[in-house]
Amino acid sequence: MEERIWLAKQGGLILGPYTAEEVRTAISGKELSLVDEICKTHGRWGFIRDASEFQEVVNKLKNRFEQLEENPTKTFDDTQTETLTQSLSGRMFVKHDSIIQGIEQQVAEGQNRKREKAEEPKEVYTYRRDPSVAQEAEQSNRTFWLLIVLFALGAGFYFYKQRQTGTVADSFNQIYQEALKEQKKGNLEESYSLLDRAYRLRSNHVDVLLQLATLQINRGEAIAARRLIEDALNQVSNAEYRKVSLNLLGMIELISMNLDQASTFFQQALSQDPYYSPAIYHQAVIELIRRRPALAKESVLKALEQTPSDGLLTLVWAELNLMEAQSSSAPEMASKGLERIDEYLKSFKEYAQELRLLKARIHAHLGDSANTLKYLQEALDMDPDQTKDHAPNLNADRSRYGFQQMSKWMDEAQNLLPTNAIVIAAKSYLYFQGNEKLEGKKLITDLTQRTNTEPLFYGLLAYMEHSIGKYSEADVNLGLSLSLPEKRLLPKILKSRFCAEKKQWACAEESWNSVLRLDPTNIAAKTGLAVIEGSRGNTSEALRRIQEALSISPHYAPLHRALGSLQ
Repeated sequence: MEERIWLAKQGGLILGPYTAEEVRTAISGKELSLVDEICKTHGRWGFIRDASEFQEVVNKLKNRFEQLEENPTKTFDDTQTETLTQSLSGRMFVKHDSIIQGIEQQVAEGQNRKREKAEEPKEVYTYRRDPSVAQEAEQSNRTFWLLIVLFALGAGFYFYKQRQTGTVADSFNQIYQEALKEQKKGNLEESYSLLDRAYRLRSNHVDVLLQLATLQINRGEAIAARRLIEDALNQVSNAEYRKVSLNLLGMIELISMNLDQASTFFQQALSQDPYYSPAIYHQAVIELIRRRPALAKESVLKALEQTPSDGLLTLVWAELNLMEAQSSSAPEMASKGLERIDEYLKSFKEYAQELRLLKARIHAHLGDSANTLKYLQEALDMDPDQTKDHAPNLNADRSRYGFQQMSKWMDEAQNLLPTNAIVIAAKSYLYFQGNEKLEGKKLITDLTQRTNTEPLFYGLLAYMEHSIGKYSEADVNLGLSLSLPEKRLLPKILKSRFCAEKKQWACAEESWNSVLRLDPTNIAAKTGLAVIEGSRGNTSEALRRIQEALSISPHYAPLHRALGSLQ
């Protein structure tokens, strides 16, 4: 008898056990479908349609389905149906003890496994279960995050540098512009400090290199200046920067009295710009030192026609003509210098004192004592700080027309000068301003003791005492000067300044206005009144006065300081 070893699974129910023949019958009778599962006891489940043992009946059933598709009205007759039902009834669920025990054992084992899995922590299979795969994945993970970090750092650094670049650029521009403003204000030490900071931020900036070198030359730091100038020359090819650089190198050589080398540099600068006034001025000074004035006159005159406001060119032009007049015994040559000086003084304030002193020297050469004394007195009866208070052209060596050099001229021309107290007062003033302060003060003190009726002499003494910190003595001598009947400009200027220093604004205002009554274009008085308006909070009036004064003398440093205090 055939053993029942087959189980069927249908809709979650396990049917059987069956013999093989019973399974075939159930398939034929459609009690089992082709997609139901079947297995031998302790075997593996599979679809009936795939079981090789039942392929014959499966194929017959498939053929029957195909016939039904061709003729859908054909069905089983009643006899076939009844016979099939009878053959299955009574045999469908026959029990077999061994099969039932196997089924119960499978079910129990399945439930035990399910219970164990429920109790154990669930572990999903991942790449970490495989050591080699886990290592590779871990490495890839680290690489990925490293790239992310590097990208973030790179992006952050880029934006930081962009911001820093902008910050440094803004800082540099601010410092550089502030340095230029301080030069206009006459604060050269502050300007030097700012330019040095700008140089540390951008050491290859040509404008900074040349500006800083210019200040170093004026401070006597020639070696450091030369290095900066050479750095600038190595970077530029345009004529504007090259002429400035070559002129500065010539200045260094001229100050050291290396005239041939200096002249070479000045000529090279003029090859870049034939009308570059600092180089023309310096070359003229060299010709004066060599006593060859005729070689420089033409170029100086052309430059003056281009820039009539250049006080240094006016000075050197007048001296060139004076020297030519002295060497050729043609006094009329000196008159050309006087004409140019008079023309300059009608419009400009810078170097006004030096030009008046040179006028006195020219008249002394011409033997005109009256005009010699007149212009010496004019040079003394004015603001003694007027030249100092004008921001100088730092690209030019001004030492030839400094007070030390002019005091030497006074000594050399002693035999040409008349014997007069004004001459002594001029010498004392030039000595004092030329850093022979004790000698200068002694001369003017002795003069006031001998000549006590000239307010100008007491005014000069008050100025000197105030300059060296003797304020009480200065006030006393200023009082004596103002008490004398003869009215001079210098004492009024000094009183205005002394009152302003003490913030006695009413006193300063009254005194500055008295200065303007004597000299309507006095630049110190106009500036002083603008400062007073600013101190009262009248900003618009202060600015109006400053703009008016700047139109008279645009390089007057106290005006720029007053303007800066209002901004």
